[in-house]
Amino acid sequence: MNIDLRCEVEGFYTLTIFKADKNGEIIPDSGRQPVPTFRNLITNGGLDRMGASGDYTYACQVGSGSTPATATDGSLVSRIAGTTSLLSNITGASPSSPYYAHTTLNYQFSAGIATGNISEVGVGWGVTGSLFSRALIVDGSGSPTTITVLADEILQVSYQIRYYAPTVDVSGSLSINGGTVNWVSRAAAANSEQYWRGAGYISEALSTDGLYVRAFDGEINALTTGSPAGASAQRSSVLDTAYSAGSYARAGTVTWGIADANFATGIKSVLVKKGIGSYQIGFSTPIMKTNTQTLTLTFTHSWARRSL
Repeated sequence: MNIDLRCEVEGFYTLTIFKADKNGEIIPDSGRQPVPTFRNLITNGGLDRMGASGDYTYACQVGSGSTPATATDGSLVSRIAGTTSLLSNITGASPSSPYYAHTTLNYQFSAGIATGNISEVGVGWGVTGSLFSRALIVDGSGSPTTITVLADEILQVSYQIRYYAPTVDVSGSLSINGGTVNWVSRAAAANSEQYWRGAGYISEALSTDGLYVRAFDGEINALTTGSPAGASAQRSSVLDTAYSAGSYARAGTVTWGIADANFATGIKSVLVKKGIGSYQIGFSTPIMKTNTQTLTLTFTHSWARRSL
């Protein structure tokens, strides 16, 4: 009795160099971007970190390595500096397709910290190693390049992580009370930051907020609608299984107790928030439940690097 929920993730770097005054402060209007914004590679360790913890973009690192990024990278090839100095953390959601929640983190390396020739960058949960993401710095043509940061310059690294809602329904079936019920899983309010938020700092666990984990006696709605139709009842309890390294998926169960979701016409849909995203699941046949029964559904949320 398992219901699949799916999403994709990717990230982008933007580098800006500023001149510093004698006090180490940014000189106004001195910023320059030596290269355009470029895409990164999210590591296997980064995908694992999403499953178990919510601090996978805690720090930023830069280095001088030139080896192309691979999925198994755990550290920069030639680290120069790392920082946890975070100037801003801005969240949002794309209002139109493709739909994604995003968090933009702006890290700063003070003057004299990240000095020299820099050709690689990463973010993760430590100032050394522990990489969620790694990338070579590339120019506008996508070719690896090197930028130079002088001793009197400040480097800011902006990292935007995007967490994409699925735009295609997923379907399957489950057995309940000796019968088979078909289900369809669809993103809920894919364009809403209320329903899709937390990229970069929330693990892939079930939400405990009853607002986002509910059963309904109505049908599921469109991709950009907040929740299914009809009357609703919040969950009684949720329980996550432990994350298994390398699976990039995490299961959890939601239970409605004997006093909850006893709709006269049955349960036609549910809303579930797992990790950063919210999903609505519709059933081909209403699930009939009385005040002598409990209903437990298992949901498995999986995530992957976004395809180019």
